[in-house]
Amino acid sequence: MTNGRCEPGDHGNSVKALPVSLPGRALLSRSPTGRRVTLWPKVGIVLAVFVLVEAGCFAVGSAGLMVRFWPYHCLECAPSEAPVGALPLSRDYFTASERRGVDIAPSRPVTSHQMNDHAYPIWSNELGCFDAPSDGVSEYIYLAGDSFAWGYAPWTRTIGARLERLVDTRVLKCAVPHTGQIHQFDKMREIVDRLGIPPTTLIVAFTPNDIANDFTHPHTVVVNGYLVDQVHLFLGNGAWVPRWTPLDELEHEVRKREPAKAPLSTGERLAFEVSKVSLSVSVAFNAWKARTTPPIRWDPSLGMPIYVRELWERSGHLWYSGSPYVLRNRAALRDFAEFSRRSGARLLLVLIPELSHAQQPGYFRELLAYADSLGVETLDLGREFARRHLDASALYNFGDPHLNSRGHQAVAEAIAASLRR
Repeated sequence: MTNGRCEPGDHGNSVKALPVSLPGRALLSRSPTGRRVTLWPKVGIVLAVFVLVEAGCFAVGSAGLMVRFWPYHCLECAPSEAPVGALPLSRDYFTASERRGVDIAPSRPVTSHQMNDHAYPIWSNELGCFDAPSDGVSEYIYLAGDSFAWGYAPWTRTIGARLERLVDTRVLKCAVPHTGQIHQFDKMREIVDRLGIPPTTLIVAFTPNDIANDFTHPHTVVVNGYLVDQVHLFLGNGAWVPRWTPLDELEHEVRKREPAKAPLSTGERLAFEVSKVSLSVSVAFNAWKARTTPPIRWDPSLGMPIYVRELWERSGHLWYSGSPYVLRNRAALRDFAEFSRRSGARLLLVLIPELSHAQQPGYFRELLAYADSLGVETLDLGREFARRHLDASALYNFGDPHLNSRGHQAVAEAIAASLRR
């Protein structure tokens, strides 16, 4: 030690200088030998590697990363304001319906529907359909169904829009999310009466949980602009029984156990926006949310949500023969068949499987037998996907049960081929 300074050779008491940054000078430190070294190149290399990794992850855009670390890669997404427990559909897109419980509100302006990896615009026309205006329609195909036929893909890539281009005939795309055939038949009759002319072809897109929708219909109400199920299921004597909660009680329960989310702070909003493009920030943001968000505990006394698989599935296939839960769905399909006979419209029942049964040809066999007894033409997409050797996993969204754009295309092509026969 010389004059209070560490000199070369004073190794026993030497202390490395901390990096310092002085105005107009590079980031410096001293080596053990006293030689000044510049740290900027090392810092630059680390930053460059970090940026390259971030850019590579964003370019690849893995669906698994998008689902696990939302809103990563979803540039159009915005923080959800829906109360926990409300259905993940846009606020004020639905309205109360005296006959059907709820329905898509007519003439809704453009809003956004958010998915795990993207958001896309939705709206409604004057008929309450996710479609272009129906002005002047004279010859048309009517498409009924639930969320699988409604959207979960941009409008131009949906089943109805693609089918319209394939067959060069106007398709009224009037599917409604979270509904079964009871709701769909009533809406179809109302629209046909309003137009004054029946469709040339009536397509009903059936998915397995439509049985649950019909068993509990009408099961949904609008609370503060959002869809909330009013019906829950209770198990008694070995059978599921639906119970309807009075609206005032439901609103109270929603306020008590599913309060609306507080607005994001400025810092949270900034973290949310940066999370869209930075995986590391998104990981940290999601970890912070997991630590600060209280867990949701479902009260068993409130019953189960309506989508209980035992209502529609048994022994690995759709349970339709002898099931006590399908009576109302059977009646609704009979209504469609009777309307088809009276109006002269061709009726096609399209059976859309879940991903887990997407290439299981015999899954719908009991429903196919019932449709045959009604004289209804069917299209079993499980058989169709298997026949065409399609990779079913490529047709459905990752982390979401609905069809993706490729799935919508495959379904539209199968329907178009069936209509040409």
